[in-house]
Amino acid sequence: MVRDGVVLDPAAYCTATRIGGQSIAEVIDGMKVAEQVGRGATLVLQSLHRQWDPVVDFADDLMAEIGHPVQINAYLTPSNAAGLRPHSDDHDVLVLQVDGSKQWSVDGLGDVHLRPGDVLYIPAGCEHSAATGGELSLHLTVGILRLTYRSVLDRLLADGPSDLDEPLPLGFHLPRPPADPRALEVGVSRMLTSVVSHLRSVRVADVADRERRRELVPYSRRGQLRSVVELGDLSDDSVVRWVTVAPRMQPLTDESGSPTGRFRLLLADRILQMPHAVGDAIDHIAQARGGVRVSDIPGLDQASRRVIARRLVREGACVVDRG
Repeated sequence: MVRDGVVLDPAAYCTATRIGGQSIAEVIDGMKVAEQVGRGATLVLQSLHRQWDPVVDFADDLMAEIGHPVQINAYLTPSNAAGLRPHSDDHDVLVLQVDGSKQWSVDGLGDVHLRPGDVLYIPAGCEHSAATGGELSLHLTVGILRLTYRSVLDRLLADGPSDLDEPLPLGFHLPRPPADPRALEVGVSRMLTSVVSHLRSVRVADVADRERRRELVPYSRRGQLRSVVELGDLSDDSVVRWVTVAPRMQPLTDESGSPTGRFRLLLADRILQMPHAVGDAIDHIAQARGGVRVSDIPGLDQASRRVIARRLVREGACVVDRG
């Protein structure tokens, strides 16, 4: 909770209690929250894109549309009050007025009065502030966390020349190093030459294609716990649905460079090793928007279809739809 730009001490709206035999000092107290709102404090509900299903779905749909990650917070401000002082954010913001109204002051735009259903775009770095009039106001802020060309370059250099990871020369910080006084300059020059050579070898079309294939991790994970708990009930009639990023597969080779018959499956937060025979099945499941019946998974026998379906559910790539 905040009031006129000052973040309130959690003790002002929390109460200590015992949960699971342990004392927890900061548990939200509804009565205290209401009291602080009555005194002019703004209630900030952070990360609704991870917590409330309608906002979770909205965030996932928006990310799928624009290709950039988003975060969504809610701000409930009482009448004749201001939560935050004039400030700017390092990300773009879309303000969606949900209930009541709010007066905004935006650098370069002036004063803007928002009513329910109105949307205000505030670019990154643009100073802004907001205050209410004679009524309670609720709005959502949708933060768009930009994916930039700098991040593309960072990924290119992560796969770049190994000499980028070499240490600087010993004593490089001294005004007169005991060894070669130009060792640092020579090293930097060599490093830049390696980087330029690496970047010149990169095909622009390949870089663009890789960035297009990068997918954001959806926030929705409804049904995942139930799916894992009930894995023992999975049958040929069960429907599994892909719920994470599109799978990326990298063939594995031995020390001589020969294929091993297995591949690395790159998911959002983990890397799995799989036999080559299940590659087409995984790709089929991932591309089927409405899910796939286990009995319809292609290229595998009955037992293997169940095995791969259970593995993908257990690893968080799929959930089981009840239908």
